[in-house]
Amino acid sequence: MVRRLRDAGVPVRAASRSGDTRFDWTDRTTWRPAVAGARALYLVERGSAGPEDTAALARLAAAEGVGTLVLLSSREAGLPLGEYRRHALSEQAVREAGTGWTVLRASWFAQNFMTHFDAEVRSGVLRLPAGEGREPFVDAEDIAEVAAVVLTRGGHHGRTYELSGPRPLSYREAVGRISALTGLSARYEPVPEAAAVAEGVWPAP
Repeated sequence: MVRRLRDAGVPVRAASRSGDTRFDWTDRTTWRPAVAGARALYLVERGSAGPEDTAALARLAAAEGVGTLVLLSSREAGLPLGEYRRHALSEQAVREAGTGWTVLRASWFAQNFMTHFDAEVRSGVLRLPAGEGREPFVDAEDIAEVAAVVLTRGGHHGRTYELSGPRPLSYREAVGRISALTGLSARYEPVPEAAAVAEGVWPAP
């Protein structure tokens, strides 16, 4: 997204633990320098950041004069279940911050197969408790394109957008496509949730 905005001539401050401007969700002393003077802010929760952190950052951004907050959320935010509940609380925090806001609810990233599950796919077996369920995996580049538009053009305040890929795929189909395109010999194996948690490829409930 940073590249897209800079190519369009939009001034961008890339803030992360290793970015041009240091920002660390676990170190609140880095927050104000990252948001000071910004007109719009794109929020992506990472690691140990929770709804309380998002709420605090959103309030700080509003106090610093940021006019637009765009939150990357999950399309499961409406489910009152465990991990998904945190997304709903983060959305609420952004809506209540006192700025213009937009929420982007994305389905699972297609890139997750080569980031979170890279070792498993390369080893030949991806074991997940997803059964034969289907997911409209979305390309992170498509999310970046939407976010760049929302951040720089009017008409999106107070809106929640659902972002997904072109059609649902089962994990078996997705891994099969990865194998066909990369030459890897990988397969998907559905397992009970407890087994996936024990193997460290699925978060504990």
